[in-house]
Amino acid sequence: MKQSLPSPAFPPTRRRASAGLDALGFVGTSFQRLGFERLGRLVLSPGDVAARRALRAALGADELVYLATCNRVECYVALPEPVVPEALRERFVAFAEARGEPLGLEDLEARTGVAAARWAFEVASSLHSLVVGETEIAGQMRRANEEAREAGLSGDLLWRLHESVQACARRVRNETRISALAVSVGTLAVKKTLQCFGKQGPRRSVLVGAGLMTVKAARVLSAFPGELLFVNRTLGKAEDLAARFGGRACSLADFLAAPPEDIDLLFAATSAPEPIITTDCLRPAAVRRANAGGGPLVVCDLGVPRDVEGTAGDLPGVRLVDMNAVERLSRLRREELAGEQDRARELVADAVGRYERERRFAALAERSAQAFCRSNLAHLAPDERALVERFARQLGERLARQPAKLA
Repeated sequence: MKQSLPSPAFPPTRRRASAGLDALGFVGTSFQRLGFERLGRLVLSPGDVAARRALRAALGADELVYLATCNRVECYVALPEPVVPEALRERFVAFAEARGEPLGLEDLEARTGVAAARWAFEVASSLHSLVVGETEIAGQMRRANEEAREAGLSGDLLWRLHESVQACARRVRNETRISALAVSVGTLAVKKTLQCFGKQGPRRSVLVGAGLMTVKAARVLSAFPGELLFVNRTLGKAEDLAARFGGRACSLADFLAAPPEDIDLLFAATSAPEPIITTDCLRPAAVRRANAGGGPLVVCDLGVPRDVEGTAGDLPGVRLVDMNAVERLSRLRREELAGEQDRARELVADAVGRYERERRFAALAERSAQAFCRSNLAHLAPDERALVERFARQLGERLARQPAKLA
């Protein structure tokens, strides 16, 4: 946003929160557009700050918050100059193609300005989730915001946006029945798999991974008398889960070296960039169950990208429950929660309106402070004028966040 007087230089990661709404942008995609296989190939490895910096540069952004979940990959950006959504699509396509993942412009959703902010509010309120009302997305967005800040990828503008987004998500949970009926992707998937077993549940379950979805799956499965085996690359994380929910722990290397044959259920939800459970690893258990004439070996793969090789589902005696199956279940849930979604959208619209007023007020306060300093404080030294401007800007930010009747 152009200003009447040059502002003090700020590094890209310290962009001031009073920058105009036109600086906001969003570009991303989801399983609805790409399917889970292609979506998984776009996910940047956790902790790969260099790749995120390259993405920020490719998008021409000063700030970036990168979000990757089991059903979406999204970029929230603060831009030095306003752009049209098409430009963000083109830049993301170029970044993906440079990494060997071809995309079309039609594969991406992009928004700028207030529309970009509105999208963030809607996503955090689970209105675009695979499972409407799911309980994980707000936390995932909060962690993405914190990680971007810690890595020096984002600054005040996106931080303020996500503060407002989190407040809205809390209000939606508290004031609609979406909260009362909330369920996570992991919980929904496990409940689907339990339909394959009797009242006693699976006799022996293997849980691969140590993330939130694994924890929620373990919470459901621990209510049954069957044995739990926790598997992770880091043995200590598996041991922590075993101590928490009861069961045994095993490193991923040991599990792959000697895969057990007596398995009823394998649940996998990791952030691995490629499948870690091979078809050959599951073959002994599948053959044993097929020969015994019992129920199938149920494999629940919630990894994006896949944690289990897709060909595992072709083994005799294996029933594969993946993200596609969860998506089919979620359609029924959307119909059930249609009325609650309407109420949630009303709350989101109210929150977006407030956020827009706050940002415009803060931007006006900064421009006014700069004009005042230029006209009336020319006799001060540059550092003294900067101090006055900073005070006025901070005051404007505080006033902008007051209730409308006081602001």
